[in-house]
Amino acid sequence: MNSALHIKLQFNATKDAFLVETDVKQERLKDVLGEVVRVLIGAGEDHSDTEIKDIYTVDITIDLSEDEIWISSDCGNKGLESGIIAEAFVRMNKDGVIA
Repeated sequence: MNSALHIKLQFNATKDAFLVETDVKQERLKDVLGEVVRVLIGAGEDHSDTEIKDIYTVDITIDLSEDEIWISSDCGNKGLESGIIAEAFVRMNKDGVIA
């Protein structure tokens, strides 16, 4: 997986703030995250219990050679995981900075 992109989102629920670590160019981050959100739409329901925490971490890996996306998180529930990704996308300006 040598042509992969990585995005790590940390959402602090107490402070309502994001920290982003990525190897995606800052000016392309909103577009890439938008594609991830597009893939997640209609993914189905997850009735698993949500983990209750102060800080959630979502790791996204995009394999460009295989056109695949892998997402892992400590959210306990895919709905919360998707919501965190979508909220980061909504808050992000065109320059890839989360307000």
